[in-house]
Amino acid sequence: MGLRDYQKDLVYGVLNDFLTLDRVLAILPTGAGKTYCFVKVAEECLKTGKRVLALMHRENLINQAAEAFRSQGIDAEIEMGSQIASSSAQVVVGSIQSFSKERMNRWPTDHFRLVIVDEAHHVAAESWQEVVNYFQGTKLLGVTATPSRADGKDLGDTFQKIAHESKLVDLINEGWLSSITVASCPLKVRIADVRNSGGDYALNGIDNALSPFLKEAARMVVEKAGDRKTIVFLPLRATSKKFAEELSLAGMSARHVEGGKQSKPLLKDFRDGKFQAICNASLLIEGYDCPEISCVVPLRPTKSFPLFAQMVGRGTRICPGKKDLLLLDFLWEHEKHRLIRAPHLFGANDESVADIMDRLDRGEALGEATRDVEAERIRALEAKLRAAKRKKERVFSLVQVGRWVGRSLADLKPEKSDPPTEKQIALLKRFHVDITEVKSRDAATKIIGALLRKKRK
Repeated sequence: MGLRDYQKDLVYGVLNDFLTLDRVLAILPTGAGKTYCFVKVAEECLKTGKRVLALMHRENLINQAAEAFRSQGIDAEIEMGSQIASSSAQVVVGSIQSFSKERMNRWPTDHFRLVIVDEAHHVAAESWQEVVNYFQGTKLLGVTATPSRADGKDLGDTFQKIAHESKLVDLINEGWLSSITVASCPLKVRIADVRNSGGDYALNGIDNALSPFLKEAARMVVEKAGDRKTIVFLPLRATSKKFAEELSLAGMSARHVEGGKQSKPLLKDFRDGKFQAICNASLLIEGYDCPEISCVVPLRPTKSFPLFAQMVGRGTRICPGKKDLLLLDFLWEHEKHRLIRAPHLFGANDESVADIMDRLDRGEALGEATRDVEAERIRALEAKLRAAKRKKERVFSLVQVGRWVGRSLADLKPEKSDPPTEKQIALLKRFHVDITEVKSRDAATKIIGALLRKKRK
């Protein structure tokens, strides 16, 4: 399997940044092949005779990564639980739980040249920081599909640069990921009174709020999903077991999975088509790969964008015969609860979600409905990088503003010598335009007009 163009961009971008930087982050949507990409980066490191450490936090991720290295002819050993890696291994795939304990001390601080952190949005946690800071003179590569965190901690405190970012909409439009169809299935669930726990809804509270509606939700899933291979996420194991029963009663063959030895044969039966729907609480949120899944049901209200994106990402992989991913979003209509809704996958803020959902309901294609959001994401990312680099108030160049409004503004020439008025300058600042690039009143008029037209659209 060769690298796709965007994967080449990631690998070359990381290697190029490593010439001058020590800690870089790469962002790929779920299903885009981030494991394959970091294996390729590791290959280049191994050519220099150096060793590589890859850190994960789940057993399934560790086993998958070790197998990915071995499939490329790389000697990879696992450090997890009772499995002890040897000091001669080219690559050690380690459990963060094992490394954050006293076992870390048996490794010299300069043993590894490259440390890879999978699901890098976790790296801000204290246990991760302890490990990544233990090893000295290393390069650190973080890879993730969801760079934001529910607790608001900034990954910029760990990483110096985003070496690469591929966007979900781009990979969908280019045919590398499945298109997404959103179907609303509103339930009259009241969660306004559910207390918070760790920055998200308390799971017991969500379970209590959802339980009276499981039968109705199961009926909707059977009606909407048809014969699609379906994955359902619920707040607790008990809720998952109950919902699998309700689906079966409603006519869809379904099973609950919760880990342990019985999970492997159950997941194999699901992949082989022996039953249609698999229900779980949190077991399959990260690292589960079944490209045939074409319906995702995130029946778990959450305030966390990374959690929601990971759930939806279980269905974004492409495979022969798969037309699209059907996302059954049960709770987005409850505006007062400010739930995470499907457009947040594309970087939409709360103010723009309702408009996008209306456009999707009117039958617009996903790319059309999210185009403004994608532009907003570009602006937001560029602003964040500028702020991190210059530590000043964010401003946008005319090139960046031009991207947003869909026309070139970089070559505006002064038609009069009169400078912009104070009112024009104030308005440009509200749009975060770099006013040092706006030399005349006429240029300011054209830029403001373009911005206001775009805002109205």
